[in-house]
Amino acid sequence: MVEIVINGIIGSIKAEFPDHRIYTSTVRQGLVEPCFVVVPLKSYVSRKFGDRCIHTYTFAIHFFPKDRDSVEVCFNAQERLSDCLKQIKIQEVKAHCFDFTSHIDDGVLTLECSYNVHTLPIKTYEVMNEIKIEKGAN
Repeated sequence: MVEIVINGIIGSIKAEFPDHRIYTSTVRQGLVEPCFVVVPLKSYVSRKFGDRCIHTYTFAIHFFPKDRDSVEVCFNAQERLSDCLKQIKIQEVKAHCFDFTSHIDDGVLTLECSYNVHTLPIKTYEVMNEIKIEKGAN
């Protein structure tokens, strides 16, 4: 399920920043800036009525600008990200960000955003192929 949410985040970021690279795993060397790194931070599931569940996912999105001394570039990216990530597409459903925080450290913008995904398991039933009716004598 978390991969589906990551794909929704990546799709929204690509639409807003088409020329930036997006990484989903740790890059030790060779990071091409400007770029984003999307990292899942935490998740939890709360059970609701019946088989219904709410999955909550929190992500860190790091923005590495080309010029690390430009705070203005980070603030501009933060505003654009908050707009494009407030609603993401997960398969055919839209998920809304309900918590959004950001900060800048050493010229890198870090945003944390959380999404709720409601799920209901699909139940399968045995299909009857044939119905036999017997008439009884009265």
